Amino acid sequence: MKHLLAAIALFTCASLVGAQEENPFKKAAVGDWADYKLDTTAQNIKLTGKMRIAVKAKTDDKATIRTTITINDQEVSAQETTIDLTKPFDYTSTTGLPGAAEAKVEKVGEPKIEKIKVAGKDVETVLSTLKLTATVMGNPFDSEIKVWTSKDLPLAGLAKMDVRSKVADMDITYTGSGNGK
Repeated sequence: MKHLLAAIALFTCASLVGAQEENPFKKAAVGDWADYKLDTTAQNIKLTGKMRIAVKAKTDDKATIRTTITINDQEVSAQETTIDLTKPFDYTSTTGLPGAAEAKVEKVGEPKIEKIKVAGKDVETVLSTLKLTATVMGNPFDSEIKVWTSKDLPLAGLAKMDVRSKVADMDITYTGSGNGK
């Protein structure tokens, strides 16, 4: 179950809200990272974890991003993704989705501006609602995803994400960022 949840978390982070005009990773430096708290409930089991997104390498036209997921103090997944900085960053890309043969992300309604509190700060965000239909590790996975992003937060700007499905419910919340280890 931990591997399924890790795959879901990695995918949901890769499928936030669609292409941005300027790639947010252009401003990132090697060593930049953002941390998130993961709260997951699946089959009446509650798991708490952490996710770190970090810039591992960067040139003028590419950035290598490493996403690491730890659940109950044990690393359960780590994935590196190369992002083309010459193109807008497309959150809905399913490139690199672990164990998924097919996936479809649809926007539901129009994005809304909303202030939320993350990491002790009030942040202005754009709230987007998505519908995800996928096959993850051979299992069908349909969910509704609410994503709050902010240009004031580092890397891809993820502030908060709520995922609701029949398989699992997951809440991902920004907790901090920095540079270095």
